[in-house]
Amino acid sequence: MFEKYKLEKPDNLVELFENSVKKYAHREYLGAKNTQGEYEWVTYREIGRRVDNLRGGLASLGVKRGDAVGIICNNSIDWAVGHFAVVGLGAFYVPMYEAELTHVWEYIIKDSATKVLLVSRPEIYERVKDFPSRIPTLEKLFVMEGEGKSTMAELERIGEKKPVKAVYPKPEDVAVLIYTSGTTGDPKGVLLMHGNWTSNHHARMVAYPELNSDDRSLSLLPWAHAFGLGELHTFTAIGGSMGFMESVKTVISDMATVRPTFLIAVPRIFNKVYDTIVTKVNEAGGFKKKLFDAGVEAAKEKRRLAEQGKSSFLVDLKFKIIDKIVFQKIRDLFGGRMKGSMTGSALMNPEISRFFHDIGIPLFDAYGLTETVPGITMNNFRKFRIGSVGPAMDKIKVVIDQSVVEPGAKDGEIICYGPNVMKGYHNKPDATKEVMTSDGGFRTGDRGRLDEDGFLWITGRIKEQFKLENGKYVFPA
Repeated sequence: MFEKYKLEKPDNLVELFENSVKKYAHREYLGAKNTQGEYEWVTYREIGRRVDNLRGGLASLGVKRGDAVGIICNNSIDWAVGHFAVVGLGAFYVPMYEAELTHVWEYIIKDSATKVLLVSRPEIYERVKDFPSRIPTLEKLFVMEGEGKSTMAELERIGEKKPVKAVYPKPEDVAVLIYTSGTTGDPKGVLLMHGNWTSNHHARMVAYPELNSDDRSLSLLPWAHAFGLGELHTFTAIGGSMGFMESVKTVISDMATVRPTFLIAVPRIFNKVYDTIVTKVNEAGGFKKKLFDAGVEAAKEKRRLAEQGKSSFLVDLKFKIIDKIVFQKIRDLFGGRMKGSMTGSALMNPEISRFFHDIGIPLFDAYGLTETVPGITMNNFRKFRIGSVGPAMDKIKVVIDQSVVEPGAKDGEIICYGPNVMKGYHNKPDATKEVMTSDGGFRTGDRGRLDEDGFLWITGRIKEQFKLENGKYVFPA
């Protein structure tokens, strides 16, 4: 399916990772808090060595091309090691959330025919230890914590003595099987190929050529979700670094410590910061509130003039003064180095988005689904319209199907074509046929419209509409 798209190299995740280990060997890669609450960083070379060892350990268990290796773990250094070790054998990763229900884990492990399962800690091991007696394909369980028997450390020691060279999978080979939870029925496993992941990374770099090895992110989104995992791939490919937040409660202090330059986030993080700022300003009242309000107005006026190709010395001066007194403190909450943030999973409130743009932290809405690994459209530094989800990414085409909406509507169902479209739903051929067009497009189930410049605007959900007897479509309130 990838021939017509002329994929850039690397076209598989193993080569992407190994290229960076060679090129950025001594650079900091992943950072996590130690027992004293301080961040410790490991380099690309150190992670590369562990990946080599774990790959050898997994190979000694008989893991090979086409096998499934499951993991129940939150984002961590071990998670990344497992990911690149598994795909280096031509096998595929099946990530699951630690907070998931036990019966859902069991369903996913059984449906995916997982052969080896990695779990983060003993408490989770106790919940899954009986799975092998009920799941014929599941042969081994390993705990990622600790050093003893049946631990990830033991596997790495075995692999160090029995090294196995990495294989470079084909773009069509499945790299990750991500299960999406529906509102009804069992979760659907989405088969995501190496070419899906790498092409979406290359498309992100076309949109964001500014990103480089000096960039750092704070990992906020779970890697068991396509949006979060795409961040890991891109920061790995550019030789950047990522720190892990300890918890949602510590995210602000973690941000100040890690000092990210770019974030991949969801709107609620910025909504929370904005609400906190507004609440504190209103509580303070008096001169502080007047200064803040004056700064917001100056920023708005500066933006309005810029949109008209104009500027004002007095407005610029007023903004510059207040920016140093007020807005710099807000930027310092994010570590003081933030160039911007990509946001997804829900649309940003336009007013909040404008506020952050005005104070020097532009937020760029993006759009996609697990089935499109994940990006379809995205705003960026050069092409953005607040309220939209941006233009189509490189090599991706968006078509609006108006045949499934009411006559005369200016929007329709969003259909995505590109190298980012999934292989299909695992073990669910009928469900796959329902969402795939005859010419390879993916029906998103979302309604949207394209403006004259190719920016996509989300207008609703196809599945939420009802057709009346008169042929008209309505949405529930």
